[in-house]
Amino acid sequence: MVWMRFYDRLRVPHAPIASAVIAVLVAVTGCSVSSPEVVTHHLHLPLSGPCPTDAAVLSRGEFGADVQEFIATVAGPGIAASVSGSGVGAVTLENVPPGDDRVFALFGVASGQATWRGISAPTAVVAGDAPTIDVVMAAVADVSCARSVAGARAFHTATLLQNGTILVVGGAGTISDASSTCLSDCLKATATASATVYDPKTGAFTEVGSLTGPRMFHTAASLPDGRVVIAGGTSEAFLRGVDDALYPFPIEPTRPLNTIEVYDPRTALFSPAGADPAGARVFAAAITTLTGQVLITGGVPGPAQGGPNNLGNAMASTTLCSGGSLACVAGPPMARPRAGHMIFTIDPEGVFIWGGSVDSAGEGYQMEHLPGGAPSFELLSVAGMQPTRNVFFAAGTRYLDFRFLAAGGLFRRADGTFSAVDDANNNLAARAYVFDITSGANGGLTPPMSMAGGRIFGSAAPLPDQASAVVVGGFSVPANLNNLDWTATSDLQLFDEASLQMLAITVNGQPRTLREPRAGLTATAVGDGTVVLVGGYADNRVIDTGEVFADIKTPPQAAGFQ
Repeated sequence: MVWMRFYDRLRVPHAPIASAVIAVLVAVTGCSVSSPEVVTHHLHLPLSGPCPTDAAVLSRGEFGADVQEFIATVAGPGIAASVSGSGVGAVTLENVPPGDDRVFALFGVASGQATWRGISAPTAVVAGDAPTIDVVMAAVADVSCARSVAGARAFHTATLLQNGTILVVGGAGTISDASSTCLSDCLKATATASATVYDPKTGAFTEVGSLTGPRMFHTAASLPDGRVVIAGGTSEAFLRGVDDALYPFPIEPTRPLNTIEVYDPRTALFSPAGADPAGARVFAAAITTLTGQVLITGGVPGPAQGGPNNLGNAMASTTLCSGGSLACVAGPPMARPRAGHMIFTIDPEGVFIWGGSVDSAGEGYQMEHLPGGAPSFELLSVAGMQPTRNVFFAAGTRYLDFRFLAAGGLFRRADGTFSAVDDANNNLAARAYVFDITSGANGGLTPPMSMAGGRIFGSAAPLPDQASAVVVGGFSVPANLNNLDWTATSDLQLFDEASLQMLAITVNGQPRTLREPRAGLTATAVGDGTVVLVGGYADNRVIDTGEVFADIKTPPQAAGFQ
């Protein structure tokens, strides 16, 4: 027999609600019993950024306000994906056999619907052993209450590590008014060297060793041994209103960096790895190649010299980093100079690059491809591609082995000015596209999908069904970019492949949004149906909290309860 004990009500009236609830499952087996025991305790997690307790917030499904009973399931080899037990004060799970890759799930249920869910990592249940399984519960089809991320940051990076934790690095620690310096309306962003790790088993962020120097607008990617390469960026930048003559692109990096460093999760330390052979680069992109190297691509070397700040000085150079001592050498050049682009690897085809091309003549807006082991990139004639789909700073993610989503972004005109992405009829609006490598000789794009308003510096992450993705936040982009006032959005949308639409996320007819507007944030899928949203900027402040979104679908590796 497997049994679970927990508190069924955690909310204290007229007091802040805990940001998350941890379910600790302790599986106990022995030779003298026929099945293991599982004991579950709910504990308040001491997190900052408490949720308010007003009716509007409670109606979103705060834990304790929208949980009538609990249902526990277990899945794994040899176990049928069926309900294992339910109850209000206790849950009994009958005949859970020992074995490898056991996945425990706990659901908070109201009116027959899962309102909260927590899923464990695959765990071996061995006779005579007593493993402890930590599960963080999150609001289903919603974002759970904000929690401290150990330091305010925006325009940072977040990298999923091999142990399932997330490394959050650098970013803008402060953004303040700098009108007296700019002689016009502008903001000054100053980078931080802090770094933190999110543990999905506890829902907590823990500070780790600092970067060798502060950086933001940098890039990062993982090596096969688990280390993370961090490159480029700037320690200072100005955010301005758009001026088509001098500042067509509104961010000016004033202290660009040419350094590379590496984070080792075994020691939780950052180490310098020398200078980038290509020099300083800001707004670059990095990816892990099929051969296990980290490829760093493009970016600008710094502010434009003697010309408008329109990313026209973007680079085509790349850098390859590999080896135990991390040697970084010049890599194969891209076919076009790019900045603010997206990069992704598809097995076995190789590396693909989309957007950010500053060469709009001819077919300069096309995507690029670097086959595995090839000496140089090749320009692709992608079906459905056109200059307006050469997006900059879009929210992009690979959600299937051969498909990649790009949502929002900017379009760079031939004269170097920017606008919101438009469609074939020149209707300025937010658009989303999917690149499918299997469509045509060089792949193809879907027709444009409308979004709820233009945005840049949003983020996107895949969901476990490999047929959907969540797109979050960003700066609202007006049709006339000159009116950009750095207003962040709280928008939360779902890309649905079956309908090829960007959908609002609703529960019982009520739309879901972020707990607070965010732009310059990161969204990272953990793999258990949750996406961790970190930091960002809004309302004249850099945000020091994160939120957790939980997909409405139970991930394939866990058993549902219906």
